[in-house]
Amino acid sequence: MSLAKIEKAAEKYAMHCQALTDAANQANAEIEAVHQKHRTTIEKLAKGCAKAETALRDLVEGSPELFEKPKTQTFAGIKVGYQKGKDTLDMDADITVERIIKKLPDLKDSLIQTTLKPIAAAIMNLDAKQQAVIGVSVVAGMDTVVVKPVDSAISKTVAAHLQANR
Repeated sequence: MSLAKIEKAAEKYAMHCQALTDAANQANAEIEAVHQKHRTTIEKLAKGCAKAETALRDLVEGSPELFEKPKTQTFAGIKVGYQKGKDTLDMDADITVERIIKKLPDLKDSLIQTTLKPIAAAIMNLDAKQQAVIGVSVVAGMDTVVVKPVDSAISKTVAAHLQANR
C-alpha cells in the first residue's frame, strides 16, 4: 500500500462526491424554479383560503345555537361547529411541588418528576483525582478512519444522499 494509491482513491471519491453534489444542486435548482413559477398562484390561493376560513369561523362563532346538538356538522368535507378544548393546568410549579410534598407525600413519586443525571462535560473538566473519587475514569478515544469532503456543503449533500441509500 502506498500514499499514492490512497491519493488516487481519494481523488476518485472526490470526483464522485462532486458529481453527486452537482446533480443534487441541479435538482434543487429545478425544484426551486418550479416552486417560483407557481409561487404567486399559491400565495393568492392561500390568502383566499385564509379569508374564507375567517368568514366561516365568524359565521360559526355568531351562531352557537345552531351547534348545540350535534356540536359539529360537516359540509362539503369541512367539519364546523364546536368541540371541547384540551384541559390545561393553572399552577405555579414550585408551589405545587412544595404542597405535594407537604400534603400528599405518599403520591410525590408519581406526581413529581426528579431527574438526576451526571453532566459528562463537567465531569471531563475534573482532574483525575476528583474523577477517581466519584468512580469515573476517562477512556481514551480510539483513532477512526475519516473519509469526508473538506467542503461542508458537499459533505452535507453527500451524507444526506448516502444516508438515504443505506
